[in-house]
Amino acid sequence: MKGLRKKLRKGGGTLPGRSSFWFSLVAIFLAMMTGLVSTASAAITFNSSVEYPSSGSYGDPYAITSGDFNNDGYPDIAFVEVKDHKLYVLLNNGNGTFTKVFDVKVDKKPQGIACGDLNNDGKIDIVVSRVDGDDVRTYLGNGDGTFTYKGGYAVKNAPVGVVLARLDSDSYLDLIVCNSGDKSFSVLTGKGDGTFNASVRYATNVNTPWAAAVGDFNNDGKIDVVIAHNSDDKKASVFSMMVQEFFTKVVDVFSIW
Repeated sequence: MKGLRKKLRKGGGTLPGRSSFWFSLVAIFLAMMTGLVSTASAAITFNSSVEYPSSGSYGDPYAITSGDFNNDGYPDIAFVEVKDHKLYVLLNNGNGTFTKVFDVKVDKKPQGIACGDLNNDGKIDIVVSRVDGDDVRTYLGNGDGTFTYKGGYAVKNAPVGVVLARLDSDSYLDLIVCNSGDKSFSVLTGKGDGTFNASVRYATNVNTPWAAAVGDFNNDGKIDVVIAHNSDDKKASVFSMMVQEFFTKVVDVFSIW
């Protein structure tokens, strides 16, 4: 359990939904292992969900992330919603329920969110993309579930999905941003003090970059990036994924119909 909590403190990224599908509620599921646990297999079921209705208080939640925002060892949640243009933070009560402790107006239609320790102070920070602002904003954690706005950074057209990862040789988190209106993604390298260098654009040559994930896909010790695209140009939506090494050549391109 301590190992799990340690991993959760590091924060994570997000996979935003499509613009035609807005979540009507945020549901928290408690995972429960059943049957005999073995190295071969284990049955996994879920208890009933605890629902936090999005109408009224929470508008239209669009993207969500999880991290230990008050350093109590429990994973908390943060999400952005596009109706009231806000960032919300809900702290874990330790029993699978959550209490809202913080919200802030972000404006310009926030659609992506990621969290991690941007300034190496042991507190989880948050990054939000604003699709109508063509930028990303950073909010530094105060260690109690509240956050302070740090700054904004221009990227390309209509940023959506964001991911934090260590892409280069330093120990600072860097930022990947999917530019849904520009056939590109941007990389902003972290300075380690909660700020980023100016964005560098990488063309994908495929419409509507929407979400990203990272990993060492070719076992060379370097972090690679996967970009998912979507397009409504045809009746059947096309989702293609592009793998690029940091970030000079395309390794593989494939489409899902």
